[in-house]
Amino acid sequence: MGFAAYLYLLCTHPNEFRSLIQYKLWHEAKRDITAQREHETSGWDRESMRKCWEFLDMTSRSFSAVIKELEGDMARMVCMFYLVLRGLDTIEDDMTIPDEKKQVLLRSFHEKLSTPGWTFTESGPNEKDRLLLVEFDHVVTEMGLLKPEYREVITDICQKMQTGMADYAHRASLVGSYDPHSGLPKPSPYLENIAEYDLYCHYVAGLVGEGLSRLFAASGKEVAWLGEQLTLSNSMGLLLQKTNILRDLREDVDQGRYFWPREFWGIHQGGEKSRPPGKGRMVRLCYSRRPRSCSRPCWSCHPKRRQHTRRESHVCTFCHDP
Repeated sequence: MGFAAYLYLLCTHPNEFRSLIQYKLWHEAKRDITAQREHETSGWDRESMRKCWEFLDMTSRSFSAVIKELEGDMARMVCMFYLVLRGLDTIEDDMTIPDEKKQVLLRSFHEKLSTPGWTFTESGPNEKDRLLLVEFDHVVTEMGLLKPEYREVITDICQKMQTGMADYAHRASLVGSYDPHSGLPKPSPYLENIAEYDLYCHYVAGLVGEGLSRLFAASGKEVAWLGEQLTLSNSMGLLLQKTNILRDLREDVDQGRYFWPREFWGIHQGGEKSRPPGKGRMVRLCYSRRPRSCSRPCWSCHPKRRQHTRRESHVCTFCHDP
């Protein structure tokens, strides 16, 4: 991070800035992926993998450091998993891509992972991670160098996630034209209730937890049955995603994305629940209506509970530090 990035973080997220400075000053890294002795597992001696590590630093503040400290080839494996899903998420988030094109891109994204040289240059100019897609061929190259069992897990999770993202992206594209009284069988563009909210969070984050557990199990560093702990893995992802939704609520509303269930903000509409209120009021209503059933902490992913299923300390650190 450059000086401007630190200054921006200080102004917008002072608590995170304090934690980052503490981490930078007193945390002692357990490995250096650039060291000669680490090249065999980190891939630092390859230009394409160096570019992937650069993309990891560019796209993630909270996960980059802990990913790099995973032992052996687990760091490279998780780095690739993160970049694949970040690329997919960048397409889903881009409100400048027409729904027709976005549907095709999302539903076929897993195929791009084995398409040499594939890149995407049509992201909106303000998409912060657009460069990852512009140079996605580096990710494709490194995906081909992973062990087959790792590629299988990453591709499978990507395919599951892209399906859910595409479904919800299509619904979101209907916000401007939605009329519940038209009699047309259009799906609602909003998340209607807690069940839909949880399902969306499962697609975009719970599957990440599942993929990580399966990758850790496939590496042999963790017990094989860990990859089958779907409820535990899903809970970890849901907790992180719901935290992010609360943090980014105003930004999402300003851009026409509504992740908060309509059953909560709709009750303030005087009987008319078809459309959200004005942006500022929408945010205030969402923050004033945070029922325990919707933003509830996921008890099953509490660090102490997760540690009972982990036998590697660096995996425990990776799971609970971010």
